[in-house]
Amino acid sequence: MKKINVVQIGIGHDHAPMIFESLKKSTDFFDIKGYCLVDNEREKFAGLLTVFDGYEELNIDEVFADNCIDAVLVETEEEYLTKYALLAAKSGKHIHMDKPGGIGL
Repeated sequence: MKKINVVQIGIGHDHAPMIFESLKKSTDFFDIKGYCLVDNEREKFAGLLTVFDGYEELNIDEVFADNCIDAVLVETEEEYLTKYALLAAKSGKHIHMDKPGGIGL
């Protein structure tokens, strides 16, 4: 079985670190290509970033331009979830997006 090449976008959601930890334990299914911090997450969530130790940090343009990345996990703050999920969809990536998908209808 071909592994799914994934990148996590964001760390700004309550359980975003646990999602990445789950990926790290699921090596039979996923090949983690890295992570991407957006919207000042490095400053806001500095204490959570150790979860990404040993993995490559990519910028958002690299994630969407890389055809070997099959899917992204969008784990940003609620107000940014839909923004990055739509960008991922437009770039042809499969998406895991946390709920509620935004702060309003």
